[in-house]
Amino acid sequence: MTTRNLIILTSCFCSFFTFSQGVIRDSKATERIRQNYRVQKTRSLNMPSNYSLEKYTPYVFNQGKSDMCAAYSLALARTIVYARNNNLTNKSKISAEAYSPYYIYSKYKYVMGQDFEGGLTLYFNKLNDFGYAKMKEVEYPHYYPFTEKQLWDFSVPSYLNLNHNYVKSEKFDEINVIYVDDSSFSGRSEMINMIKSEIVKEKPIIFGMNLHSTFTNEQLHTDFWSDTIITWCKYIRNNGRRYCGKYNSNPSGMCQKHAPDSWAAGHAMTLIGYDDNRYGGSFLIQNSWGKEVYDNGKIWIPYHVFVKHAFDIQSLNKKPKTEFEKIETNHDFSYASNEINADVKDFSNSIDLNWVLFASMATEVNADLVNSEGAIMLPNNLKVHGTLTNNLLEGEGEINLNNRYSYKGQFKGGTFHGTGVLVKYDKWGDVLSIRKGLFENGVFLNGTVKEVISSKNPEDLRNGCTYTGIFRDGNYNGEGILTDNFCEFSIDGIFLNGFPINGIISAANCYYEGDYQYEGEIDPETFLPNGKGVEMIDGNKSEGVFYNGVLIK
Repeated sequence: MTTRNLIILTSCFCSFFTFSQGVIRDSKATERIRQNYRVQKTRSLNMPSNYSLEKYTPYVFNQGKSDMCAAYSLALARTIVYARNNNLTNKSKISAEAYSPYYIYSKYKYVMGQDFEGGLTLYFNKLNDFGYAKMKEVEYPHYYPFTEKQLWDFSVPSYLNLNHNYVKSEKFDEINVIYVDDSSFSGRSEMINMIKSEIVKEKPIIFGMNLHSTFTNEQLHTDFWSDTIITWCKYIRNNGRRYCGKYNSNPSGMCQKHAPDSWAAGHAMTLIGYDDNRYGGSFLIQNSWGKEVYDNGKIWIPYHVFVKHAFDIQSLNKKPKTEFEKIETNHDFSYASNEINADVKDFSNSIDLNWVLFASMATEVNADLVNSEGAIMLPNNLKVHGTLTNNLLEGEGEINLNNRYSYKGQFKGGTFHGTGVLVKYDKWGDVLSIRKGLFENGVFLNGTVKEVISSKNPEDLRNGCTYTGIFRDGNYNGEGILTDNFCEFSIDGIFLNGFPINGIISAANCYYEGDYQYEGEIDPETFLPNGKGVEMIDGNKSEGVFYNGVLIK
């Protein structure tokens, strides 16, 4: 059994991170940041036990394979402030007014004469003076996240027509730095209260963090992270045939013996809330890695863990514009029907239908969407059939995006709600995923699934396999079959929270020499026999209790 596990692991750990980061920690940038207004100490007696800006957030951003995390954090913070100032709490409407990460990133990089790739520091005072353009002025309708084509290498849409006075008027009024000189427990407690006080004032907070390997691997399917979470050392030894395997909580995921001298994985995120009763007191962080990770893209970090690891922490604010300060801007552009831009990057693996469908329709809320045949074609090539009420689909309907995504079923308030079928295709037209059953508020809850698994976690042994079976309570729960797409290996049995726990493992010259079969209890992380079971290897039978693939009694 050990042979199979080692071969799989060799293919999994080519790198520690499959997610892009992109923030640069720089001592000079930190010095400049600390010249901004410093948030003052505050007493915590009158602060509520919890507070959140989540109601002002757009659909979760996904930076894909880019170094734009700092730009995404700024865009999210600016969008939150806009939604707050305009009393917007509908996610689709907020997303239609979301600010452009690409504008922030490429504008700064171009003006500074830097290469496009490579990330940013979190000192952005000069960048702030350029202002902030909205996605509907830059990316919409032909570019990511509204299609799979991400603008790249300083390219701009052919139809770009920004009102620069308006863009500059959108800059933040306040950039406040949060830090303490005392790193003791009492000093960190003061810092925690400063952060909480800014959230209560409804000011979003951006920050950088040097990520631990556990932040991107072990915790991707939970809503909590701490620096005490352990992992096992992935140092390869003995000519690549074995791993060290010692458990540790080092940032690199390596044990003390094999850990590198330094570890840098800088990443920028946005702090949007806190709760004194969550995990002993924690901050709520919204990341830019999409809604599939953590709890819909958000994760809790304990107070003292956060202030220990976060750097360049800044709260941001802008007062609502008065009628005299408002500058009229027209977003009714004549988009090219077939926009051609060579400088794009394929972000199809990062597509979120919330942006493609719901944010797009909210952007077109004042348009006459329905043609003479009762069909709709949005500028991003999204085809819609159904009944619209205030430009939102109601009842039976059907959508199709460039023959890459399709849904046919029931809608409510413009989202998938009721029974339906959601299908995803690859570039060649082959089906990657079919989800059939009950949807609620755009989320698939219960039904049947057949889909190729592409987990964000590089340690997930299901990657490259197809799951066919029951989907219940938002995950693979119930009877199902997991089939390897590269060789004859399968697990047919009972799944819990996405992983097999009991069933039949079958293999034919795949990870083993000869025929292999096992029936019984299975370890969900390693897919090895673990518990009571019967093993057959080329006709030789072993029965009893197994531990990590080894018969122990």
